[in-house]
Amino acid sequence: MADGTYHHQDLKMELIWKGLELLNDVGYDKFSLRKVASLCKVSHNAPYRHFRDKEELIRAIMAQAVRDFGGALTAAVQRHPGDPLEQLRDLGKSYIGFFMEKSDYLKLFFASDLKETVCLKDGRLFYDGAFLFGVLVQCLKDYYRSIGDESKLDPLLPIEYWSSIHGLTTLLAGKKLSFDDWGRTVDQIMDRLISRVIV
Repeated sequence: MADGTYHHQDLKMELIWKGLELLNDVGYDKFSLRKVASLCKVSHNAPYRHFRDKEELIRAIMAQAVRDFGGALTAAVQRHPGDPLEQLRDLGKSYIGFFMEKSDYLKLFFASDLKETVCLKDGRLFYDGAFLFGVLVQCLKDYYRSIGDESKLDPLLPIEYWSSIHGLTTLLAGKKLSFDDWGRTVDQIMDRLISRVIV
């Protein structure tokens, strides 16, 4: 495709989407603007109109992924103002649905060289940059605050919740697991998870 057929903004987004595919396929070290340009069928110089180097494109890929993922999780919380248990339920369903629809993001966030981590140390959780975990912990804090005892929040609880949701997501996205009634089954699983939260 000739460079001139692309609208200026269209090429930038195409570089981001094709860059995401390439990053998942080859990893950080083998990633290059030249390879992304080839995937977009544009000249090797074309990406430099939008990105100075591969690091800037990778940052743009991550920023787009975080915006999309953050938007899905924020919407789940905002659908249930003042109801942290329903927020938790919707967070889980939205998490699964998001990565089922956007499996490239699942690999980017959890199987690429670019990862944020959650750490439990001396009974305290550290999760700088792990967006989902921050939203999850806040919902759990809101629930325990609503019943008048935030001190009862076990730091292992968000890890248990997250690992259950993520494990289910990975199995479904990898087609290792399927449900004949996806919505009903996920609702039942979420009910079981929520039952562990209620004190």
